[in-house]
Amino acid sequence: MKNRILSLFLACILLLGLGLPVSASVTGEAEEPQETQSGSEQPKPPETSLLSEQPSGNGTQPFTLTADSLVLDLERQYPGMDKSYQAGYSGVISDGKLHLVIPILNQGSIPGPIHVTMTASFLAGEEKIENIASQSMDLGNGQTVENVFLAEFQIPLPESAVSGSYPVTLKVETREPVQSLELALPNPIVIPEPEDPTEPSDPSNPTDPSEPSAPQIPTVLEIDSAHIYSGMDMAYEDGYLPRVTDGVMKIVLPLRCSGELWDNKLDASVTLDTSSSSPFVVENFRKTFSLESVTPKNSSEPQDIYLVEFDIGLSDSRKNGTYPVTVNTSGFDASGNAVNTSFTLYITITDGKVEKVAQPVVETATAEPVVYISKTVMEPETAQAGEAFTMTVTLKNSITTKSVKNMLVTVDTGNVQIDLEEDSSIFPVEQIDRGGEVELTLHFSTEPAIPSGKYPINFSFQYDSSKTLNLSSTGSTVVEIQQPANMELVMPRFSSSVSVGETVPISFQVMNMGRSAMYNVRCTVSGYGLVPSNTGYIGTMDAGTSANTEVELYIIALNASEGNENGPQYGDTTGTVKLIYEDETGQEYSQEATFDTTVNRPVVQLPESNTAEEQEEERVGSWWVSVIILGGVILGAVGVILFLQFKKRRGGHYL
Repeated sequence: MKNRILSLFLACILLLGLGLPVSASVTGEAEEPQETQSGSEQPKPPETSLLSEQPSGNGTQPFTLTADSLVLDLERQYPGMDKSYQAGYSGVISDGKLHLVIPILNQGSIPGPIHVTMTASFLAGEEKIENIASQSMDLGNGQTVENVFLAEFQIPLPESAVSGSYPVTLKVETREPVQSLELALPNPIVIPEPEDPTEPSDPSNPTDPSEPSAPQIPTVLEIDSAHIYSGMDMAYEDGYLPRVTDGVMKIVLPLRCSGELWDNKLDASVTLDTSSSSPFVVENFRKTFSLESVTPKNSSEPQDIYLVEFDIGLSDSRKNGTYPVTVNTSGFDASGNAVNTSFTLYITITDGKVEKVAQPVVETATAEPVVYISKTVMEPETAQAGEAFTMTVTLKNSITTKSVKNMLVTVDTGNVQIDLEEDSSIFPVEQIDRGGEVELTLHFSTEPAIPSGKYPINFSFQYDSSKTLNLSSTGSTVVEIQQPANMELVMPRFSSSVSVGETVPISFQVMNMGRSAMYNVRCTVSGYGLVPSNTGYIGTMDAGTSANTEVELYIIALNASEGNENGPQYGDTTGTVKLIYEDETGQEYSQEATFDTTVNRPVVQLPESNTAEEQEEERVGSWWVSVIILGGVILGAVGVILFLQFKKRRGGHYL
C-alpha cells in the first residue's frame, strides 16, 4: 500500500514538471517573434515609451536631436561663469584645473536625462558627465531659465598640455532611444603660458617675495566710438547703424587695440542669422585686416585702428525689422596670447517686404532699444595710482519709439588692482525714456603698485523694453592711471664765501623714488652774482635709480646781474637750484632748493681812489726820497771839489 502511494506521489511530481515548460512556451509565442525556416528573424514591433515619443498630427513619432532642439545659451551668465559666452566666456583655469560650465537649452521637449562628452586636443581622453536632468534655474536679477541642461566640468589639466587656443567639441546623447548630436563651443579654450619656477632671478633687480608681482595688462580690442570713418554716417556713440544700399549692407567696425598684435594683423569673421526669417544672403565671411593710420571725417588727427569692413548681401524676400550681426575677431598679442573678441551690431531693415492686410494699420517701429555709453566724465581726469577716482557714465536709449525699464547694470573692472568702492557691482535703473539718458556715478580706488597705463571698465546691461522682455547690451570705457612722480634732490655743501672772478663747481645727486621712469631730468642754478656755465643734464631715470650731475658757476659782482643793477657790489646772496623732469605723457614737473653764500672782492684788485690817510703817507714818503736824493747830490759835489784841490796841490794836470 505504501509503495502504491509513493508511486502515485512521484507521478504527480513528474506531471507538474512537464506542464511548466509547456506553459512557458505558449507565453513566449505571444511575446517573441519566431524564427523562419531560413533562419531570419521577423521584425520586432517598435517600442512604445512616453520618454521617447511626442505627439504629432499622425500619431506619435520619436523625438530627434537637432541643432534647433538643443542649443547653447550664449546670452546668459550662469553660476560659476564670470561672463556669458557672447561676452567671450571660455572657462576658468585655476589651481591646474579647467572649470567649464555648459548651459544647453531644451527647446525640443527632450525628456532627458542626457549625457555630455567633451573632446579637445589638449585632453588626454574624453571627459563625460552622465545623467544630466533638465531643470529650471533662477539666475537672480529677475531672470529665470526654463528647461536647461547644465553640464559643469572640473578637469585637471594634463602635464602635456601646451599653452594655446583649443576648439572644443561636445557630444550630447540620449538613451531611450539612443541618439546623439555634436555641438561646438563658440569660444576656444585658452591655456596660458605656465610660469617656470626654476627660472633664475636677476640679481641686479631684487624683488621682495612678500610683495605681489604686478599683473600683466591684457591686450583688448575696443570700438572707436568717437570718430566717423568712410562708409559711416555717424559715430558709434551717436547710434551708428550700417548703411543699406541696393540690397547690400555695409558694416564698418573701427577697432582700437590697447597693445600690439602679432604682425599688426587681425582676423575677422561674421556670424549671420541662418533661420528662415533671416534677411541675409548666407555666405562665409572671413578677412584679415592690418593696422593702419586713418584720418576720420570729424577729426584732423589720424588714428591707428583696424578698420574692419564687410559688404553683406540681403535677401530679396527680406522683411523689415532689426536683426543682430556678430563680428568675431581673433589674433595674438606680442606674448603669443590669443586675443578673441565678439562685437554684436544691430541692423535695421526698412526696405523689405511688408505684408498687406485688409485694414490699414499704423506703421510702428520694430527696432528694439539698445543701451550704450554715450559719455564718460572722470574726476580727476587722470587717476593717480593709490588714490580714488570718480567715474560718471551717461547711458543712452538708442531709439525714440520705445522706453527702457527694469534695467540692471553690471560693472566689471577686470583688474584686481582697481576696486569698485560700492556696496555691489550691480546697479538698478528704473527707466530710460524714449531716446533719453540717465547718469550713473561710480567710485573706484586703485592700488599704489598698479603700473601706469589705460585700463578698460566693462559694463553689461540687462533690461526690458515697453514691448519686449530680456534684452541686453554691453559697453566699456577706459580709465587712465598714472604713477605719481617722486624725485628727490640731494643738495651739496656750498662754500660760505666766494670771490669775484672765481669758477666754483657744484655737484648734485638726484634720486627717482617713484615707480615710473622720468625723462629729461636736469638741474639749473640761478642767483645774483652766480652765472652758470652749463645745465646739469641727466636725461632718463628709471624707477629706483640715482644719478649725479655738476654745474660750474662763474662769480661776478652782485650789481652786474640782471635785475640787480642798483644793488650792492659785494655781499650776501642766495642761489636757487631747480630740478626739472617730465613723466611719460610729457607733463613737466619742477622742485627748488636754495643755498646762501657771500660774494667778496677779487683777491687781486687795483684801488679806484686813495683816501686822505693814504695821500698823507705818500707825501711823507716822497719828502724823504727828495731829501735822500738831495743829500746824495751834495755829497757828490763835495767829493769832486776835494778831489780837484788834492790834484792841484800835487801839481797835477787835468783836463
